[in-house]
Amino acid sequence: MRKIFYLLLVQCLFLACEEEAGLVDDGAEASRLVINALCTTADSIHKIGISRTGITSAKQVPSAKVTLSVNGQEVADGVSDNFGQCRLNAKLAAGDEVSIRVTDGEDEASATTIIPQPLTVVGCDTLHIRKRTSFDSDRTEPYIRFLIRVRLADGARGTQFFRLVLNREAGCYYAGTSWDYERDTIVEHIHTYEVFDHAYSSPGAYEYDFDPALSENSMKNESEEGIEWFDGVANDYGLFRSSYFDHGEYTLCIDVKDVLYYYYPDRGHKDICTFRIHSITKAEYDYLWAAAALVNTYEAGVLLSNPPIVPSNVAGGTGIFGVSSEAVLRHVDEEKILRDDIIQIWPKE
Repeated sequence: MRKIFYLLLVQCLFLACEEEAGLVDDGAEASRLVINALCTTADSIHKIGISRTGITSAKQVPSAKVTLSVNGQEVADGVSDNFGQCRLNAKLAAGDEVSIRVTDGEDEASATTIIPQPLTVVGCDTLHIRKRTSFDSDRTEPYIRFLIRVRLADGARGTQFFRLVLNREAGCYYAGTSWDYERDTIVEHIHTYEVFDHAYSSPGAYEYDFDPALSENSMKNESEEGIEWFDGVANDYGLFRSSYFDHGEYTLCIDVKDVLYYYYPDRGHKDICTFRIHSITKAEYDYLWAAAALVNTYEAGVLLSNPPIVPSNVAGGTGIFGVSSEAVLRHVDEEKILRDDIIQIWPKE
């Protein structure tokens, strides 16, 4: 039974504003309300997931009443649909104290969070490098190394927590021909070949091997034979903290595969990288690390000997409620195809 529980827990762990968590229970206690919401100040409509813990799966809760308050004033309310989803319209800002309350019959669950202040992006440099595909191979591939300089908000105190998300749109432009039956001639069009589209985002969109903050849990051990690598928890959610900042500033080192590798010289190209650095609470940071650990354990085929500890900031239930602020860096590398005439009609011979 516990094996089934762990597998289901991993499979339904996420899908909120960006993803939402769905937790299950091993049946040892009564069903509890689950609040799942990872929201951001960049959005005005916030999706809240409401479910209940269960023995085999999380069960969505329809018709639950959800209210959202900002700085002690109720600003939005709604009722969850048949899929346990409730969308609330509210404008949130850094520094706000945001509370959520969910009632389903006689059960009530609530959570409160204070939105952290966003980082400031000071600047960005790029380098073109080549990296070995593996430790035991001499084969290399081209990468773009982004060196993103960030700064803590003025007056920030204590350890701050962050999450890095990369959205990428990349591809090439090329000319193609087709027969136009109405014009009775050949028509040349400019087409695009998408390597990545705007929906493709991290995890997996970048590498962070050389960044101390982002690779904090990629551990290594020194021995007499040299450095031996062993598995740590992969940073699937791009989490890092301000412990590595020097005088309030830090340079993130992020490697992105150079998609120009796929292009031909006579084609145009585009590569638009949008880095979003979310300032998150410690509760969200701990929750996402626990999720990453569970996912890695599941993929490795290793069962945990004890029930997993999933951090929660929800009173009267379980789950996670977080609201982040964000800093955005958009890097555009685009070269249109070397033709002024996008569509050219060729005379019939």
